[in-house]
Amino acid sequence: MGLINLTDDSEQPREPLLPNMLYRFRKSGRFDRNEVTGFHGVFASAGLNHFMIYKNVLRENSFVNFSFSGRNIGIKGNKIYYPGRGTTGDGITGMDTLINVDFLSNDIIGGSCYGISLLVNFSRSVRISDNNIIGGITSAVIVAHEPGSAMNDVKGIDIVSNVMFGNVGFAVAVETGDDIRIEKNQMANNATGFGEQIYLRSSSKNVIITGNTKFIPLTPAWEEGLGHSHVSPGDKAIVVPLQ
Repeated sequence: MGLINLTDDSEQPREPLLPNMLYRFRKSGRFDRNEVTGFHGVFASAGLNHFMIYKNVLRENSFVNFSFSGRNIGIKGNKIYYPGRGTTGDGITGMDTLINVDFLSNDIIGGSCYGISLLVNFSRSVRISDNNIIGGITSAVIVAHEPGSAMNDVKGIDIVSNVMFGNVGFAVAVETGDDIRIEKNQMANNATGFGEQIYLRSSSKNVIITGNTKFIPLTPAWEEGLGHSHVSPGDKAIVVPLQ
């Protein structure tokens, strides 16, 4: 059970949210400071406008955790632990159309699908920044086209200053989209079978990849070769800037 705290502009009474229900919300307002554990679907809504999803704690919820489309949306400061609960379910899913949307300072840990998934057909001014996405079974962030949609106008996505560690898939995977900036992210131990941290479809245009850092874990042999077991702050031997 989760303690639900909802605010909007409506005076209409609401039914309580119960386990195994998907909460659907289509108005301006907030979904904030809730603790939700063990639901099959938590929050899904299309066409939000001026909406904030803020400081919620989600634990072991299968299917949808947060899924939405719309404009002028902030999803900030949420802690999402084990989304999908070993079955399926992204940490956060942006769908269809996204305009002026911030994914900011969220922790997404141990997911059973993507950390942040943009499955969109139209986007402008989307910012993914200062998130920690750790230990998921696929990519930390993916930008992809919504299946079955004839429109594919995905542009204006910034992926900046995130920490992406230990995900089985890539740190960032771009399957569609133009005018994308991937900058100043910290990446380690993602996509270990591929040797690269970022996947980029060759058809994407004006994709800027700069200032990202890939950390290579130390090994006992490396430490023995230098005769010490700690790394000084100025030692660059374990830091490889991504090109």
